[in-house]
Amino acid sequence: MADADALTLAFAREHPEEVAALLARASAAEVLRVVADLPAELAPGVVARLGRTSARMVLDTTDSPRIADWLSGAATEDAMSLLVHLDPGRRTDVLAQMRDRRLKRNLERLLVYPERTVGAIANPSVPRLGDGVTVGDAIRVLR
Repeated sequence: MADADALTLAFAREHPEEVAALLARASAAEVLRVVADLPAELAPGVVARLGRTSARMVLDTTDSPRIADWLSGAATEDAMSLLVHLDPGRRTDVLAQMRDRRLKRNLERLLVYPERTVGAIANPSVPRLGDGVTVGDAIRVLR
């Protein structure tokens, strides 16, 4: 949020589902204002957890380059949630705006799976861990 304090941003970062739940009780104008004020790295987590109607409203009023920017920093399941809320033509436009071609290809591959299936939200990237990695380090990498 442009004028938000560090505590507000930390809350949005750690609890996007709570922010979305609070926004569920807000007016459409307030939802749009809050999401517009979120930094690009936090917006997808909140928008992905909004109800279908609110998520579509936000996406319909957000320009394609900004949504593409959101996707670039989003978790795979959040990126997929945003993409499935877009109409197919708009989805194509947003994907075309993405600069990270590898991420774009991964998202396009996931779009072939029906919505709400494991294939549609599975992260196709497999992290590589060295022989000397501890269990704690491995868990941090996987999260």
